[in-house]
Amino acid sequence: MEMERLNANTIRVLLGNDDLAERGITVLDLLGNHKQIETFFYSILDEVDKDHTFASEGGVTFQVMPSQSGLELLISRNQD
Repeated sequence: MEMERLNANTIRVLLGNDDLAERGITVLDLLGNHKQIETFFYSILDEVDKDHTFASEGGVTFQVMPSQSGLELLISRNQD
């Protein structure tokens, strides 16, 4: 898994197919169970936001872009 802070409000996470397999999830799983999807995305946020400052100031939005090599995930802070 690779993580890059794009700016103060956005984190980009690249998850390869191996990363997804380690977590017991496939791209196709993300099309199904809403609760499983939400739990998975928030677990990724917990991993990349170790000090829990990113999400502590309100809600976040997840933008998902699947590819053959895995998944690109943009996590953005909701701004008031």
